Amino acid sequence: MSSLPPVGMALLGLRVGQTIEWPGPEGKPLTREVASLAYQPEAAGELHR
Repeated sequence: MSSLPPVGMALLGLRVGQTIEWPGPEGKPLTREVASLAYQPEAAGELHR
C-alpha cells in the first residue's frame, strides 16, 4: 500500500501556476493551482550528484 495519496502523487513535477483536477466527493471535480513551492535545491543550483 502506498503512503502517498493520489493527489500528492499528482502534484509531483508541477510548477507554480499549473493546476490539477481530480474527482472529489459525489464525483464533483476538485481543482487546485500550485501557488508556491518550498525550497528546491535543484532550482538553487545546489544539485549534488
